[in-house]
Amino acid sequence: MNLYFDIGANKGDYTKYLFSIGAEKVICVEANAYQAKNIDKRFGNSVTVINKAISNNSGSIKFYICPECDVVSSCDEQWRTNSRFSQPDRNWVETTIDTITIDELVKLYGIPEHIKVDVEGYEYKALLGMTQNYSQVRFEWSEEKMEEIVLTLEHLIKLGYNTFGVIAGDTYHIQPDEFMSGEDMIQFMKDKCDPSRKELWGMIFCLRNEDAYVK
Repeated sequence: MNLYFDIGANKGDYTKYLFSIGAEKVICVEANAYQAKNIDKRFGNSVTVINKAISNNSGSIKFYICPECDVVSSCDEQWRTNSRFSQPDRNWVETTIDTITIDELVKLYGIPEHIKVDVEGYEYKALLGMTQNYSQVRFEWSEEKMEEIVLTLEHLIKLGYNTFGVIAGDTYHIQPDEFMSGEDMIQFMKDKCDPSRKELWGMIFCLRNEDAYVK
């Protein structure tokens, strides 16, 4: 089966894109219960919706919902307190939610064509829950999380990913213009990002030698 993981699915717009490129089944992981229900209604049996947070282990974790802009809700404390979204007058609702790992998703549903992770500053912990290089990965980066961007890349390099590309923003159909080694990607991100600026963001694409292309 042509399977994909949409981790941090929010309203399901990326899932819609996946179906447009031929996905047969999408596993949508969404911590916000309201959005999880909406995804289920939107796509029906074509998706499996998991109302949990992705993390590095199973259990439970604090989840901070931003009612004014729920797309920025996150399990990351720094995202709430010291990111581009941490305005003094912004309200955050603290909840507790169960967690699941990428390894567990693979055991339950199989190996996907690719794994997309967009969890608002919590990408490093999310990808620590993946202990094998199952398939292509793309994850969101934000320059205020520069230290964790490097840690994430180092983790993926240890898993065997060796080819990396980057784009600004997360427009679904755009692919990187060029790819580079892991070491070069780490240096590129260090040169590009200024954590104190808190403006730049995008997606990093992570491939292995056997990956012939990126959709």
